[in-house]
Amino acid sequence: IDASPSQPVELVVVPFDAMLHATAALVCNSQAEAAAAKAFAAVANKLTREDDVLACRLLFERHLGDRSRWFQHVRRLPDMPDHCVLRWSDAELAELAGSDA
Repeated sequence: IDASPSQPVELVVVPFDAMLHATAALVCNSQAEAAAAKAFAAVANKLTREDDVLACRLLFERHLGDRSRWFQHVRRLPDMPDHCVLRWSDAELAELAGSDA
C-alpha cells in the first residue's frame, strides 16, 4: 500500500455506533440501569471536557459489568494503572512534600 499525507488510504472503516465515545447512546435493560443512566447523565452534563465525560462513561460501563454492550472491551482495561498515585508508597508520596503537586 502506498499511502502518504497527500494520498491517504482507507485501511479500516468502523461505524460510528460501534465506537464507545462520550456521546454514545446509553442502552438500559432494566429500571435500575435506567436510573443509573439518568444519574450518569446528570454528572456528564456538568462536565465540560469530552475526555472527562468519556472517563465517567467508562466507569458507568464498568459498573454495568457483563450487562454492558462494551463489557468485552471494558473488562480488558486495567483496574488501576501501575503509575497511578494511589499505588504510591508513603515514601514516594513524601517526596512531593513542599511541592505544588
